[in-house]
Amino acid sequence: MSKKSSFIFFLITGLVLMSLSNLNCSKGGNTGSKKPENQTAEVVESRYSELKPALDGLDTDELWTTMEPTTIAIEDGQTFEVKTSYDDENIYFLVKWLDADGEPMSSTGSWVKKDGKWTWEFVSDGFSMIWDVNRITDFATTGCTTLCHDQADDVDRRYMAPETAGDYAELWVWNPGVTDQKGIMASYVIEPLPDGVTSDDAYFNNKITWKQLPGEYGFIHNISETEYAPKDQITGDKAPLYIITDTPASGDAGIIKAKGNIDGATYILELARPRFPSNKDDLYSFEVEENGWKDILFGASFHQNNDRDSHLTMLVGATLRLVGKNAAAE
Repeated sequence: MSKKSSFIFFLITGLVLMSLSNLNCSKGGNTGSKKPENQTAEVVESRYSELKPALDGLDTDELWTTMEPTTIAIEDGQTFEVKTSYDDENIYFLVKWLDADGEPMSSTGSWVKKDGKWTWEFVSDGFSMIWDVNRITDFATTGCTTLCHDQADDVDRRYMAPETAGDYAELWVWNPGVTDQKGIMASYVIEPLPDGVTSDDAYFNNKITWKQLPGEYGFIHNISETEYAPKDQITGDKAPLYIITDTPASGDAGIIKAKGNIDGATYILELARPRFPSNKDDLYSFEVEENGWKDILFGASFHQNNDRDSHLTMLVGATLRLVGKNAAAE
């Protein structure tokens, strides 16, 4: 091979390797053998352990008692604590937070008739996490507010969506009166609004960007809010947002196993998420090289008293940092 041919060969090889490296980093954050630069003030490290939690909604497992929590701020002075670890199959989280107002724990709700009208009463605390799997613009500095376009005075027009076509995020939702009954933290993909649709449209569907995943959630997310009302419902009343079914959770819809508990005013939530889902088109892979590091940004929200009306969100993003088994201590 001539010197010129050799040069061209190595140049092309180098460009291919650079392209593959960029492709590997294009989804879900920074990765590599060098510890990443912090993108956010709060960084939660997840390290390898062979210890597994019991997923019983308690914080007494050996895994949790051997590590310190990271405290993360939510708006209005609220905070939550998080611990995390992973093994060869799953990533685990323990999340703790105080119920801010001491209202009763959630139930699935009930129909009541007031002044001749059927009304669905549903008191709901809850917790959600949203993952920046596609490097959404300004996520580090704006957190969930990049996605949560929350219009508290007009509940029907509230929506969640990335601003840019092609962006998407993975959303996990836990609720003691709905998802906890199925032993899951429900997983969704949040996509941009379809072409030609805006949140100012009349009769805007506030869940239009929520992509339900294959499998069974074990409950019906009643997007229309009209189908499951009582037969004598008066026109204009809302049906429940969730209807519990007898179907067990399964597939991607039930991929996150979770159990919550409340101890006094403190919520404790344990969850396990497979690190390597087969549906890699939609779901994030929590993989990291054995001698490497990987960052992914996330946001979180509290849902107090009513799942539709009261959100307290992270105003900036935080970082989950996956630390490889053999990553050099720095």
